[in-house]
Amino acid sequence: MHALNCVSRVTGDARYLQWAIELAKIAHAAFTHASTAEDGKFLYWKMSINLSRPQATAMGQHDPLDGLVACQQLQAAVQRFPGTEFPELGTEIAELSEMCVGRDWGTDDTLGIGGMLQSACWLAQVMAQGEPGNPGLLREVLDASTFGLETVLSGGQLDLSGRFRLAFRELGMSIGLKAVGPLTALVEKQAAGFGDNVSALRERLHTFSRYLSLADKIESFWMDPINQETATWHQHREINMVMLATSLAPDEFLRA
Repeated sequence: MHALNCVSRVTGDARYLQWAIELAKIAHAAFTHASTAEDGKFLYWKMSINLSRPQATAMGQHDPLDGLVACQQLQAAVQRFPGTEFPELGTEIAELSEMCVGRDWGTDDTLGIGGMLQSACWLAQVMAQGEPGNPGLLREVLDASTFGLETVLSGGQLDLSGRFRLAFRELGMSIGLKAVGPLTALVEKQAAGFGDNVSALRERLHTFSRYLSLADKIESFWMDPINQETATWHQHREINMVMLATSLAPDEFLRA
């Protein structure tokens, strides 16, 4: 969905955004289920390729956040094509927003931390475009990201040998760290769009300064030919290369 949205933005062709929104609606309908009336709706972690049955019934920790951000991005992107009719995502956004209430986003998983920082950047972009946002959720995600980064830093995960590490997960965190700069600049440039939350966001973003060098550390480690000879690199070589390239040139990926 994000890729289709990016193609739509670059080419100016509304069809790609139309397809992205249709995909979002179909995926949401297939992945969403209600366990009990009291518990409300949840997302299956994995579905079969034809979306006919769940293959993992638990919900991933950040799945509702990822879904919410994706739908809000697409809803905001509609502004690029005035006069063009698109399906509405109001129901999907409302249900995913409800799933996000009261969740614990904290994790020491590097890929999860990176995903949260990317989501924070995209959430802020949507808010800056005048779409309804959720400042409380944005603060929660930033706080959880700080907790995760501190856990990784203090735990020494990035000092282990390459044979004990997974490049694509660490590079996900590197990409997320690259989102801090654009996010900070956006908060400063579009301060009015964040209302009374500007000070709180500035305070939180300032704390990331001590972690930004981790992105360079991760990239340097996995660009070393010696570390690219490890079994863990070769086992996931394709996704590792995609993630490394994105970390080195993240600007287009990080645009909503």
